Amino acid sequence: MPTSDRVSPHPSLFLRQLIASPVQLLVCRVMVLPECPERILALPPIDRQIRPRRIRIPQQFCTEIIGRPPEQLRPIPIWPICRLKCSQLLLGNLKLPHNNEHASLDFSSILAHPSVSRATLASMPTATIDELFAQTIKGDYDNDKSWDAIHSLRATGSREAFDKAVAWCRSDEALKRARGADILAQFGHTAESQTTLFASESFPVLAGMLDSETDPIALSAIITAFGHLENPSIIPQILPFSYHSNTDVRYGLAFTLGCFANDERTVSTLIKLMSDKDSEVRDWATFGLGGLGDFDSPKIREALFKNISDEDEDVREEAVVGLAKRKDPRSLPEVISGLKDKERAPRAVEAANFLLDRFNDPLEDPAACLQALRQRYPDQS
Repeated sequence: MPTSDRVSPHPSLFLRQLIASPVQLLVCRVMVLPECPERILALPPIDRQIRPRRIRIPQQFCTEIIGRPPEQLRPIPIWPICRLKCSQLLLGNLKLPHNNEHASLDFSSILAHPSVSRATLASMPTATIDELFAQTIKGDYDNDKSWDAIHSLRATGSREAFDKAVAWCRSDEALKRARGADILAQFGHTAESQTTLFASESFPVLAGMLDSETDPIALSAIITAFGHLENPSIIPQILPFSYHSNTDVRYGLAFTLGCFANDERTVSTLIKLMSDKDSEVRDWATFGLGGLGDFDSPKIREALFKNISDEDEDVREEAVVGLAKRKDPRSLPEVISGLKDKERAPRAVEAANFLLDRFNDPLEDPAACLQALRQRYPDQS
């Protein structure tokens, strides 16, 4: 058949066929969850008082909330279900977009939905993949629709999408290099599978970028990606970035070193970042060393104890948990105080269970934790 006579489906037709599955899943959740209107779910990591330049780490963890392992839910606040937003919660006060006007469908959001299978994504036309790549560089770095497109491209798990992401890592445009790194960071991840595909190929590409990259956004994306690739051989190469002048770069480093918190090479740098001038860098460093890491030493305890008095509430809570994990009695007054405060109680309960040696069989009620602590530490409570 002559080329001019060939007929192929428009990419939009393929995308529109994906609408039914997310809608069915939403209906299921709407039928189940309203029975518990006060049900509490955890937002993505550090999604508490989001500032535009700080959304990148929570976005990296994709959209699914229920069923996440604990290490993907810290640092966190606990919030009630109150809204429907693709990259955050499941349901809430449902409203049609654009004041109920008939707007064009946001296909990147639909594709990013965890109910869309990898097989479906992998079969998408090349034109659709190109559209998703184009979407990733619209708006600023933290644009929600751009991140939906990134999640969709990761979930394809296709060689075509991977090769294009690698090519973008070598682009002359800084934002394209950042997006290439973002896609490779968790390439192949879906709600069902957290396995990174082509990781052995992604690692040298990203490691090679460190030597020449000067753009802070791209550099932060590259460093953050190493935390997801889980290859500790990168540690010596990234440690010097703790002295970088850009906060986002140090923030990405704090996240990544926290992923290797049980590698002794990260300890001194995490302690340094726990005193960073930026509160969110301190938060992730404190969480990484104190919460994710198991090392214990007088120097680590002193750094955690210092951050109990930090001006930032999140940093203080992470420090209390880290100190309690090491059974340091100096955490006890803060734990007891937190258990009496409704907003601080969730993290205080976690710390209390560490002090009570009940992390494998934890107490959930703050009042029960208080009673148990008073029995365990009668002279200090």
